[in-house]
Amino acid sequence: MDHPERKSTSKPQLRRFIHHDKPIKRLGFLGAGAESCVYHIECEGKSYALKLARHWPYYDTDFPNRIKAHERILMAPFVHEARAFARLDSVDENGTWAVKCHGWIKLNDSQFKELGNKHQIFCRWAIIKDMIPDEISMSDIPEVRRKMQIARKALLWPGDVKPENYRGSFIVDLGNTITYPEIRRSGRIQDAGRYLLFFNDMHKKNVAAAKKLEEWLKKKQDEQENQEEPFIQGDGTNRWLNPEKEV
Repeated sequence: MDHPERKSTSKPQLRRFIHHDKPIKRLGFLGAGAESCVYHIECEGKSYALKLARHWPYYDTDFPNRIKAHERILMAPFVHEARAFARLDSVDENGTWAVKCHGWIKLNDSQFKELGNKHQIFCRWAIIKDMIPDEISMSDIPEVRRKMQIARKALLWPGDVKPENYRGSFIVDLGNTITYPEIRRSGRIQDAGRYLLFFNDMHKKNVAAAKKLEEWLKKKQDEQENQEEPFIQGDGTNRWLNPEKEV
């Protein structure tokens, strides 16, 4: 499914990044977490964010015995994110609620080497997204709230609605997002009725999370506005940096 206009609606799958076989250039390191690390890259003259996945299962992952071995991979953060972006693409919402996704890629040797990552905990699988530099601000909150309905329509539940997972009004991390239907840690897929009740409940929690986002941003804004200018005595010089001062 390399072609950007070709996609399945009956069984939505995340398509492969159209430039998966082209050289990439590392422009910077954007951050890392328990599940992945993110790089700013350039490919074919365009700027992207590349999220490189960690090997799964993690050494400290605890699975119930009743979850089959071949089902464990479905609980991997990389798979969670791929399924969520595929769902958004299948309902023509790619780049609306979440950052626009350009597909998955399995890095070849030269691409992996370009990232400069020598840690064995990371694999070759990655997801390519739009690069959005702007952090979330108070002016983005109305859009964040409005776009929660897109997630509900697509039967998605984002587990990490927090400031660091947003750029502007777009959520950028779907590694902990549940896509209906989903294998639960109980080892079975719940019936549709109970699962929809579960999603309705989660939607209410997402709305509450958006409210917490607003409160966090307002607190940060107030702290910045109330920050006093430092009082400097004398001529403003720092005697500790004066080479003539005896120590």
